[in-house]
Amino acid sequence: MNEIEVQTILARAQIARANPANFNKQELRMLKRQLHQLAESKSLPAKEFFISCLSDSDSDWRLNGLRNLGFHYPCDPAGEICTQIRTLLLEDTDDDVRSCAALVLGSRSQGLDPALLKALQSDPSEYVRGSAFTALLELGGVPFAVAFGFGEKVYDGEIEPTFEEIKRIVAEYGIDIEQIDEL
Repeated sequence: MNEIEVQTILARAQIARANPANFNKQELRMLKRQLHQLAESKSLPAKEFFISCLSDSDSDWRLNGLRNLGFHYPCDPAGEICTQIRTLLLEDTDDDVRSCAALVLGSRSQGLDPALLKALQSDPSEYVRGSAFTALLELGGVPFAVAFGFGEKVYDGEIEPTFEEIKRIVAEYGIDIEQIDEL
């Protein structure tokens, strides 16, 4: 995509954020697909747009920005972007945003992220606690696909999302249990 196309997409996205009623569902879906393509190509102007979405009043735009930024751009675990993502995990009113923030932190954090542990222990949504559980398993060295499967078991009520359960699963997969204690 050339620079003019990138700027055109971003300009349309800004208009859609400001005046969502001017776009029908199909147009918004297409625009969000184009934004995802920009994220996949690691467009720097798009990165700035996604960062701005993290503080949007509309949860759909926060979620869109979080997904595109969190899963496609490198983020310093101690940096400002991850700090904003932790804030979304702990304070956002939307379960989907908090859940996505947990999964992003699972792929971006290093060691035990206190925000993930707090979400695991006290988020009011079982869905978010399951995502924090999945993220902590991933940080403990469990492959994402396996961790995701355990997250599904949390959603289905088959296992409780506790830190003790995380330790048990990490040990079951042959990962040094001391590693998870040090996280």
